[in-house]
Amino acid sequence: MRTQLTPSFLILRDQSEKVFEYLQEQLHSHLYISISSQRIFKENFLVNPKEQSYNDDLIRGMNIRVFDGSTMHEWAHPQSDLGVIKGELDQWLETLKSIKPAKPVYVSPSWTERLAAVSESEILSQVSEAPETSEWVHFGVPQKKPWPKSTQEGMDWLKDRYTDFKNETLKLEEKHPARVLDFSLARLDLSFEEHCFIDSSVRMTQALPRVLCVIAAVKKGERGYHLTGGLGGMETIQLTSEEFHHIFNDLENLVKAEPLPPGRYDLLMHPSVSGVFAHEAFGHSQEGDTWARGRSKAKDLYESKESVGNSHATILNNPAIYKNAWEDAMAWGSYFFDEEGWLASEQVLVDQGQLQLPMTDFVSSYRLQIPRTANGKRESWSHGIYTRQTNTYFSEGDKTFDQLLAQVKNGYYARHPYGGMEDPKGMGIQVGIGYVEEIVDGQLTGRTFKGPNGGAIQMTGYVPDYLNQIVDKSKIDAFSQGKDHSKYPWNEIGGCGKYHKESVHAGCGGPYLLVSNALLS
Repeated sequence: MRTQLTPSFLILRDQSEKVFEYLQEQLHSHLYISISSQRIFKENFLVNPKEQSYNDDLIRGMNIRVFDGSTMHEWAHPQSDLGVIKGELDQWLETLKSIKPAKPVYVSPSWTERLAAVSESEILSQVSEAPETSEWVHFGVPQKKPWPKSTQEGMDWLKDRYTDFKNETLKLEEKHPARVLDFSLARLDLSFEEHCFIDSSVRMTQALPRVLCVIAAVKKGERGYHLTGGLGGMETIQLTSEEFHHIFNDLENLVKAEPLPPGRYDLLMHPSVSGVFAHEAFGHSQEGDTWARGRSKAKDLYESKESVGNSHATILNNPAIYKNAWEDAMAWGSYFFDEEGWLASEQVLVDQGQLQLPMTDFVSSYRLQIPRTANGKRESWSHGIYTRQTNTYFSEGDKTFDQLLAQVKNGYYARHPYGGMEDPKGMGIQVGIGYVEEIVDGQLTGRTFKGPNGGAIQMTGYVPDYLNQIVDKSKIDAFSQGKDHSKYPWNEIGGCGKYHKESVHAGCGGPYLLVSNALLS
């Protein structure tokens, strides 16, 4: 079954429509008007040896935007009932009534025009052939296993998973007394996001159920963990004894990890690390508002047609990953349309070392006079819209994991990303790595390393240098000898900040990636 809108969101949708009709009556017909409304209900369950806790939160609000051809005017409010907000809204509208353009400042594309640019069957299957402008179109996410029906059911589910984990702990501690933990926890986050968008051509809603589960263990300040979930039902969670064993093995290795001598090494990246690399390399610098503000060197490099990488350097951004590799889930950074009502689709940011046009939101697309993409995102209704990434990743290659490993004589295997940063103007990059294992003569030795002064290891340098140092890439299914069956690489749960704030959901993944001469410290 697919997710449907809740009765409370249907009320919000109808209230938003009444506000939109009122705006059309009050403002000049040549202005472009849109409304985005949201209702997000969050639940957080936590179990550890000391406590069991539950928290919930309801976020709802409305954003009204009016474009006059040069300026995007915006008004936001936590309420959407016209009778409640009319007084405040009228005061704002008075500042806009004097704006009377001679012709339409922007013509909103019809459903036919919007759908012509979409190829994903998950979107096309949920839209009738030719929706009327007044018709509401709803997009829902498939859910194979239902969420907990109550707070108690959710807590019981998490306690059972934590008990499974603790039982595995006891088995391992009997065999390896050194593995006795200092602390452990299990966490389950459920977030049901409902978005609605209206303009003169379309009316659409989407329901995005997000599931995140973490099992973590701590010893001597080091942490082992397993992160799982996605967009969908409880089928998105993968917790088995194998995952529990990985937590312990990682933790044991991190506790006895040696300081890494700073230097340049061959580096084989796990998909979650290669995803952060892609996100920081030409993700932020390929955001249209960064281009428009003159804050990105990528614009100059694109216009000069200067190569920024070798033939392996293809980076994509895609909010339309509705099957995350082999998993029964949508990728974490996916949706059906962005905050500005633009339908999701795949975009190439770098094609075999050649920069392509950037991601855009409405304003950056208009100002740069380049195609619009579905990357207008905001942290919540109370924050502004920026051009933001969704799922950003390198395209897949044709090698297995073992074939990549065999190419490394002396180097390291990197797992567990630990944040990252990019300087879009100077093209500098930093990627944090939480787990690094030695490779000698194509074999993992089991020796684990940490930063020279403890903590995460940092990969730093100049982005084009790194994109020219990509040696090879894996298939999507890197542990199979056959052809890939998945359409898109796997993307892990992640997030993205902009301007040291403005946090949004983002996927982080791709293929395994082998890079030479990586500067690690």
